[in-house]
Amino acid sequence: MTDWHRFLSGVDARIKALRATSCSDPYFRGHADGNWRLEPGLARVQRTNTRFNPNKEERLYWSFRMRGSHFLPPNASQWTILYYMQHYGIPTRLLDWSTNFAAALHFALANNAPSPCVWILDPYELNDKVLGSRSVSNMNVSFDMDYVSFMKLQNKPFGALAADGDSSIERIRSQGGAFTIHGNLTVPIEEHAVSAVSRHDIPQAAIPEAMAFLELAGVNEFSIFPDLAGLARLINKIELGVEN
Repeated sequence: MTDWHRFLSGVDARIKALRATSCSDPYFRGHADGNWRLEPGLARVQRTNTRFNPNKEERLYWSFRMRGSHFLPPNASQWTILYYMQHYGIPTRLLDWSTNFAAALHFALANNAPSPCVWILDPYELNDKVLGSRSVSNMNVSFDMDYVSFMKLQNKPFGALAADGDSSIERIRSQGGAFTIHGNLTVPIEEHAVSAVSRHDIPQAAIPEAMAFLELAGVNEFSIFPDLAGLARLINKIELGVEN
């Protein structure tokens, strides 16, 4: 058995174990560096950016909303605006996941990954710890407050909560996008919900077979990012051997 097949066997065993507990649609997340924490961009900024202060999160939201209102859908909810912020690279309380294993593997292997891994999350167990219910939230439907009200809470009611993606955003839809929204920005998921996640390291020797698997499955920059930017990255990679 090759390193690639051992990696796949570990993933398969975890998925089967989750299915036995009625989790038929786990979340996947690929990390190019196994040392990265399961924390959202806003948490990383809070830890590392000296310009961050308690008012910065609200300023990011209102700046994006006011300056970009003509790009946003009419009557977009505050939670939908947060998804757009995440989509375009502004640090938020959202952490990206996917219901598509191959999409997560693609991100894990990006840019000559030094120590790639794939995390698997049981979103139902995570939410059961928080809400006492094995269900996944839709922030626009089942959450009882808007984003601005949640942002202003002094004591957020949970560490992290699994939530559906917003399928109105094409990239989220194409990637099988799902999310965790983080109330606590100081403790990553792997520390406060240990049993809900598992990490599966990809040995360096397995990477060529993993890349061949993605090529066979038709997973590439353009399938993950189905727009002109994704197409340009795919063409550069195929024709010039350049990843950007």
